[in-house]
Amino acid sequence: MRIHFVGTKNNIRSIAAQVKAKVFGLTVPYPLPQHVADVCSNLMYEAMCPIYKTEDVVYQFNFFVETIFPEIPVTVEISLTGNSRELIACFSCDIKVKSKRTRMAENQLEPSELLID
Repeated sequence: MRIHFVGTKNNIRSIAAQVKAKVFGLTVPYPLPQHVADVCSNLMYEAMCPIYKTEDVVYQFNFFVETIFPEIPVTVEISLTGNSRELIACFSCDIKVKSKRTRMAENQLEPSELLID
């Protein structure tokens, strides 16, 4: 997933991503591994922290879902927070959890994704 956002103030030195999932009316945190939640380590196009006000950046991460989860629709809320937990960006989107097998059958995997277990 790629998240395009703009800096909200000058000198944002660290940015963390938090994810919540809403399933069957219940909203629960979905912890990301530290190396994924660290937005500064996953910026694209040679961008790096600190981020400055009005700087246009793209954060890329893979949203891993354990194989035990059923193939169901889920509303995902992603929040990006800065140095002192101030909100930089927040949005929600509806997704459908699909297994690798289903995605392969639907030809939705990129060739490089076929290497990932």
